[in-house]
Amino acid sequence: MMRLKQLWLFRFFIVSSVKNELSNRLSRSKLGILWLGIAPMLQVAIFAFILSSIMSSKLPGVNNTHAYALYLVTGITAWSLFSDIVMRLLTLYVDNAPLIKKMSIPIVAFPLISIGSAWLNHLFLLFSVMIVFFFLDHNIGWMILWIPFLTLMTTLLAVGIGLTLGVLNVFIRDVGQMMPIMLQFGYWFTPIVYTISIIPERYHPYFLVNPLYHLFSMYHNVFLYKLPPAFSSVLIVALVASALLFIAFGLLAKAKNEMMEVL
Repeated sequence: MMRLKQLWLFRFFIVSSVKNELSNRLSRSKLGILWLGIAPMLQVAIFAFILSSIMSSKLPGVNNTHAYALYLVTGITAWSLFSDIVMRLLTLYVDNAPLIKKMSIPIVAFPLISIGSAWLNHLFLLFSVMIVFFFLDHNIGWMILWIPFLTLMTTLLAVGIGLTLGVLNVFIRDVGQMMPIMLQFGYWFTPIVYTISIIPERYHPYFLVNPLYHLFSMYHNVFLYKLPPAFSSVLIVALVASALLFIAFGLLAKAKNEMMEVL
């Protein structure tokens, strides 16, 4: 409760920090905030229209000639938010060391700034995805109401991983060097650019122990198949995220003083 009270007291600092990051990105730009929509729109359009012509095979349960494009865009949307939060939190305390030392701001406030910035980027990406879905004649209808829930689940899992590694990165800088490589492994060992159906069945159990597989299954259910997330997937992601968050905040509480010295 004390920690939440501290965060509330610094709420204006957190919000202003998110605004400042946005302002810095758009400073001296002629198109301004439009760039936040143009960049993800181009990325999504490339995957949707170019790759759909290369891999135009239909997916079971998806009555659309651009089924693969829809599948790919959905996976990239989820991965974009997940990887953005993880990478922001990975270097969070190292990058903000001068600010942390000079100001009496709760150390747990800084992850909220990173999350807020990542959410803002994700909002524009989602807007671009919905436009592409419209042109591909794929309307997810009321399933759009599940998007805040998916965003929350993705955020919790990413924060659990990113914050744990962010604390470790203060003491062991090799963590920061290794994580981009691990993310690449995570990207290719999660069905994002391919479906699990092309993988031999004897390897399927290895995918089932990957929480990212279940997270992305939730996205595919909502965005692609217009179905609610499977309860089993929600439960697995929630349990893994809870365990990682417990570890992350435990490390942060124990190592806070040592972090201040090392930074």
